[in-house]
Amino acid sequence: MPKLELHTSIEEVIQPNDIKTLIVKKINLGKRSYWTPFRTIYLSSEIPKFIREKALEYKNQQTLFEVNRIIHKKKQYESIKNAILENDDKKIRNILKIDRTIENQNPIISFSFSDFPTSEELIGKNVFYNFLDIVHEISSLSFVPHIRYGKSMKTAKKYDSRDFLKYVDQTVLSLSERNSKPIFVPLDPDYPKKIRDDILRHYAKKGYTNIWIDLKGKILGSLLIGKIRSIWRDANRLFGKRRKELVIYVTNPRKNSRQISKHGILPSDILATFSYSDFIGPPFKGIMGYTDDDEFWKRKGYSDKKEYEIASLRRDSSIFNTSSYYYNFPEEIEFKNRRLDDIRKNLIDQIYSLKTYSSKVSYLLNGFVTYDELNRIITVVRNEGKVEEYIEEKTYFKQEGKEIINNEKRNAKDLFDFDDI
Repeated sequence: MPKLELHTSIEEVIQPNDIKTLIVKKINLGKRSYWTPFRTIYLSSEIPKFIREKALEYKNQQTLFEVNRIIHKKKQYESIKNAILENDDKKIRNILKIDRTIENQNPIISFSFSDFPTSEELIGKNVFYNFLDIVHEISSLSFVPHIRYGKSMKTAKKYDSRDFLKYVDQTVLSLSERNSKPIFVPLDPDYPKKIRDDILRHYAKKGYTNIWIDLKGKILGSLLIGKIRSIWRDANRLFGKRRKELVIYVTNPRKNSRQISKHGILPSDILATFSYSDFIGPPFKGIMGYTDDDEFWKRKGYSDKKEYEIASLRRDSSIFNTSSYYYNFPEEIEFKNRRLDDIRKNLIDQIYSLKTYSSKVSYLLNGFVTYDELNRIITVVRNEGKVEEYIEEKTYFKQEGKEIINNEKRNAKDLFDFDDI
């Protein structure tokens, strides 16, 4: 069987002597090499244009922007189908949440569906592949769209491995035609073990070594980190010699917890750094339920609805503090870089004006902040061969996060060691 060309290669690997779940790699994505763990940065047309312009001024040559889309409503499926059938550029860009300026950045575009989009009742196979052709041309990486696995029939679907793998193989075949971009295949952290093993075994047989894990807006706490560890362990077992080619891309993590301590809001997305993740995509809040109860804010202990909404937006728009690794409210942080601080100041105005897109602006801002922090971590590992001393200076790892690092140090001992690459 000829090897599928995924257009990725691992050029160098550095595994710290202490925290071995944080693996530093130099990965070639076809046209350019990136040191990982690497953070992509959220950018979409939902963010005001003048803020997007500041972001483009701040970016560097290594910056990768990403737009993550979750499709679960009937009208969303209908919009995709109609836009393709009508061949309407404006409607297509609206679905992708991009404009011409963002399109010129070759953003990564990832899609997660609540059901198989190839179903004739939703989009249909031919129309879906036409849609993927357009996404492929714009996106710098090719993602096989994920089918969210779960018991909820509204936002996810319970399916067997056979149907899923048939969908993946057909989509990979479509994407691989006249293709020079890296191809990533999806994996859900909530699969039962048998389904997960079936899928990973098939991926190993087919040579699908680029895997993206859809975290579906969940908190990266001990439970989810444990699931990612299990995926990593099983993948290493099933891929055999090809385990050294594995590239793990996680996206759609919850940005931060709802828990607020005296130091700040507990982090989530940055913790993917310590869970074998090579690329970390932008956050996703999750598909939230809504209530028509006008007294909801009162039960939460607020004096009026506006006070509750502002408090929610402040938390959702919090900013990562590189000194502590907690998230803090925007008015509690200050940046030396003028462009970033201008975005932060505007973010505060958005919150108190009840602009619901403020959380998306914080995704963009935090993308740059965490991108810079990961570069510092990579530099420490490359220069010193260890990272624990640097990490332990962060307040979070002196407090709530101490056990996470201790667990990773203990559990990493029996997993695959990269020293012989």
